[in-house]
Amino acid sequence: MIAPRVRRVVYVGSSSQTARLVSQTLQAVADWEAVDLPAEAPLLGVAASLPEVAVVDLQAASPIGWEWLSYIRVLAPMTHVVVLVTTANTSLVLAAIQAGALGWLDTQQIAAELPAALHRAWRQRGVLTPALARLIQHHYAAVFLPHERAILATFARGHTFAVVSATLGIEEPYLERHIGNILLKLMAVPDADALAAVAEELVTTASRGALGLAPARDAPRIADER
Repeated sequence: MIAPRVRRVVYVGSSSQTARLVSQTLQAVADWEAVDLPAEAPLLGVAASLPEVAVVDLQAASPIGWEWLSYIRVLAPMTHVVVLVTTANTSLVLAAIQAGALGWLDTQQIAAELPAALHRAWRQRGVLTPALARLIQHHYAAVFLPHERAILATFARGHTFAVVSATLGIEEPYLERHIGNILLKLMAVPDADALAAVAEELVTTASRGALGLAPARDAPRIADER
């Protein structure tokens, strides 16, 4: 019997607690292995030699994660990226996708959702939430084919993944593949508005933190959509 291929995953971020959680979660998964970044290595050198998948921690008040996304896209295009968006803000999720992310989840979802998110990213498949579908539909409807617009419209109406699959008559694995194609198309759309949305969100999050307020949340958990 041929043993399954083990793919390496690296956590890119400044939280040792989140790094441990990623590592502990993957210890129970046979085909994924968490590896460490070289200590104090130059960013450019590390980005050019990343493993198969990178879990990039996008802290809303820091530009470091976004800097990593840009380096990975240019220097390590074969590395598949899953982002951790701690605020789960839809505008940030969309901007991360356009910057090269193939998957996303909230830090609180790591234990339950990380393995599935890694598998989807590796196979270039995806999922949508209603909030994200509405945002994509609002800004980029003209980019997509009719069947892709139908997928966005059905998710935008608030339907779950299973209901969208049944409504459109698309089996779930193929629906994930169509969504993956939607995400890949978004990466090819140059958009200053996405960068502006990120800048606005960084300012908003920093301001709310200074006031002692909780970060804004407008994207439901992926688990709730399935």
